[in-house]
Amino acid sequence: MLNPNFDKILYRDSPFVPPVTIESAYRILASVTVSGDHPAVAIAEELIDLFTAHNQFLEDQKDWIMDNFPVDEDGLNRFYFGLIMPPGLILAADMIEFFSEEETLDALFPQTDNLTINGLRKYAARQIPLVGKLLHREATNPMLSVDPIYERCTFDIMLDCPWYLLGLEAGKRTFQEFAKLH
Repeated sequence: MLNPNFDKILYRDSPFVPPVTIESAYRILASVTVSGDHPAVAIAEELIDLFTAHNQFLEDQKDWIMDNFPVDEDGLNRFYFGLIMPPGLILAADMIEFFSEEETLDALFPQTDNLTINGLRKYAARQIPLVGKLLHREATNPMLSVDPIYERCTFDIMLDCPWYLLGLEAGKRTFQEFAKLH
């Protein structure tokens, strides 16, 4: 069982800590200044790409990770679920204003043979309307805009899965790093 003290797993250079890069910061800044995106939406969009790449890293290193951390393949899938769900919902709530629900879900959570991705899709479909209401677009501080969404994801699903909660925490910490730019 994972210790609830996340700092024991989310330490500097941990394989569970997604990288915060200057390139990502520049893409977020361009999205806000050039495209006029809300900072929270711009960060969420960048995090989707960053977390997807990070999940591939975890998949490539899963044998080493499972040998060195108290996690199995299901735990790694739940970690990814926690990592990607809030930014995915934020981006979905933004996209649904311009695209149908089906188009939005297909873009962010395409149907596959992967049960985790299909679970993400089903959960997202139920949550998009509520997240659209929770996303505080008037707040200029990105964390004030998204805190209700992270809170909702924390208390809504998989409460008994520490790896899901760890993924949420890792994602929120990464979001906070980029939010410091604004």
